[in-house]
Amino acid sequence: GGDSAPALRGLVTVYRATGRIPDTDPILERLVALDETPANVEDLARVKASLNQLDRAEALYRRALALRADTSADPLSSIPVRQRLAQVLAAAKKFPEAEQEAFTAISLRVRAVGPQHADVAGDYAALAKIFQIELKWQNAAGAWKSAADIQAGAVGYDDLRLADTLDSFGECEYAARQIDQGPVDQAVDALRRALAIREFNLGPTNSDVARTTDQLGTLLYKTKRFADAETYFRRSLDIFLNLL
Repeated sequence: GGDSAPALRGLVTVYRATGRIPDTDPILERLVALDETPANVEDLARVKASLNQLDRAEALYRRALALRADTSADPLSSIPVRQRLAQVLAAAKKFPEAEQEAFTAISLRVRAVGPQHADVAGDYAALAKIFQIELKWQNAAGAWKSAADIQAGAVGYDDLRLADTLDSFGECEYAARQIDQGPVDQAVDALRRALAIREFNLGPTNSDVARTTDQLGTLLYKTKRFADAETYFRRSLDIFLNLL
């Protein structure tokens, strides 16, 4: 009966710092009962999700969103909550709801900062990962493509973050084309661009460059472009040997 919000928050901080996440659960339950702020509810939701209590995590995230809607909080502050809710919904295989939360996050961000802001690229990436869990490869490729286009304009065509996005787009684009037997040129072009970005930033003998080179060789081999594949395989082998 002697609980106080500061004391409970202190316990949560100590338990988290020492990796005792399960021990934070009952403490956060008491804290939320005492002080139901959006931040406290979201903290409890994250713990519930980490303990795989997905239904309870979903309910808490929805409660946190309702609490935020009742205040004058910045609408952007709800976006991370919606994205974590989307992850919980996807883990629970509630895919339509997960997609809806991801789309809502994109819509909120676009209204607040415009469609070409770098953060919108991250929102599209979050949506793409949900599509990947569902094996909706065409949808995932489209979302990664949107993220790449926004990133290129926002951070530049030579930024390393764009290379990671292009890797993901290439993977999903190739998987989509395996289903409809369409050409894989866009997947190949994406990996070539990712390779060029990594070479520009990291130099020609970096391990990440070697991995992308090998990935590109593998893709070309799978599409029976054996001569092109051999060139990239030899190149990746040379880089790995030089690194050794």
